[in-house]
Amino acid sequence: MRTKLGTVVLAGVLAGCGVDTNDGVAPIMEATGESSLEVGEEPELPADTAGQCPTEGPPPVDIDYWELVHIGNAVTVWKGWDCSPLVDNHCFLPSLVATVQHVNFGAGAKMRVISEMATGQPVGTNATEFTKRPAKGPAGWYTWTRDHVTTPPREQLFSVTNGSYFMCNHNEATCHLSPFYSAMSFPQKKWNTITSLGADTGTYEIAKNTSAKRVFGLSNPGYPGPQVPSIVPYNDAGLSNAATVTTALAPFFDATVGLHPVYGCETSVEYRTFIGTRNSAGRWNGVQDRGYLLTSAKPMTIVQARDILVDEFKAMYTMQLDSGGSTQFYACEGGCLGSEVYEDSFDTIDWWWAALTQGLITSRPIPEVLAVYDAPYPAVDAAER
Repeated sequence: MRTKLGTVVLAGVLAGCGVDTNDGVAPIMEATGESSLEVGEEPELPADTAGQCPTEGPPPVDIDYWELVHIGNAVTVWKGWDCSPLVDNHCFLPSLVATVQHVNFGAGAKMRVISEMATGQPVGTNATEFTKRPAKGPAGWYTWTRDHVTTPPREQLFSVTNGSYFMCNHNEATCHLSPFYSAMSFPQKKWNTITSLGADTGTYEIAKNTSAKRVFGLSNPGYPGPQVPSIVPYNDAGLSNAATVTTALAPFFDATVGLHPVYGCETSVEYRTFIGTRNSAGRWNGVQDRGYLLTSAKPMTIVQARDILVDEFKAMYTMQLDSGGSTQFYACEGGCLGSEVYEDSFDTIDWWWAALTQGLITSRPIPEVLAVYDAPYPAVDAAER
C-alpha cells in the first residue's frame, strides 16, 4: 500500500550493475531508460530525504537451500529455507525465507492483471476505485478470478499474487483493514483498456527526469502461441494524464505499473513482493519468456529481494510490487478442483493484532492481483524450465 509521498529517492546502486547471471553473458545492468548517471554511480540524496532511512543496515538474508515444492506443466514453485542455527551440521528447524513462482511462458503458461472496478465507477480516471479482496477465501481473489475470468480457461488458473500499490481514500489508520474500495496508485490496463490513470501523481525519479516507475506488461493471452511478458521503464515524468498513460501502455494487453527494484531505502526491511523476467537464452535484445514472482516470508530490503531473483533465478529485469501487509499469494492445483497446494500471507504484528482484536482473521484486502495460469499440455523437460 502506498500513500502520497511526493518525491522518494533511490538509495543504493542501480539495479543489476555488475551482476553475473552465470549464463554465459556479460555482467548485466537493468534497463533504466535515459539517465545522466554512469554505470554503478549513485544518485545524490536530497537533503530533505537523506535522513529518512535507517542508518544501520539489516542482517543478511540467508537461504541455505531451495526446495522444489510444485512441478506443473509450465509453472514450478520453489521455497527458500534458512537452516540457522545448524545443529551438528543438520538442519532441524528450517524457516521459510521466500517463495518464488517460476512461470515458463515459452511452455504455455499465461498471466493476467486482475481487478474489479467498484460499481458505478468511471473507467480509466485518476480517481477510479476498485474492489478490495484478500487472495484467499470464499470471497477472495482466487475464487473471484476462477468464477469471472474465462481467458485463459479457468481450469488452468494456478495462483493469484498481490499486485501494485493502492491509495487510501479514507482514514489512513484503518486503510489496510478496509474490505471495501481503493484507487490504484499508478496506472493499470486490462483487456486492452486503460482502467486507471493512477491516483498518485507524485514524482518518483532515479535520476533527473528519469522516472523510477516500471511497467509489467503482457500480450493478449488469447492469441495463439506463447504469451510475451515485459518489464520496461515507464518515463512519465510524474504525469498521469490520459495521453501519457495511453502511450506508455500501448504495447500491452494487460499492464500494471510498479517501481524500480531498488527505489527506496536500501536499509528498510519489510515483507516484499517482486516480479522478474528474463530471456531464457540470456539475450538482452531477446523476447522475455520467463517470469518470476517472489513473495518473502521474512522481512528483507529491496536489494535483498531483488538479489534473490537476479542471483538465484537469473532474472534480467525486476520490479517492485506492493509490499508489507499486502504481500500474499494463494495457489491451488487444478483450479482448486483438486487438493490445495499452499498459501503464503505475511503481515506486520500491528496488522495481526488488529485482525485478532477485530475478529478479522484474514489477509489484507487488496485491489489488484497477478493471476498465473498453467499450461494445459504435458510437462516440458525439466531442463527447459
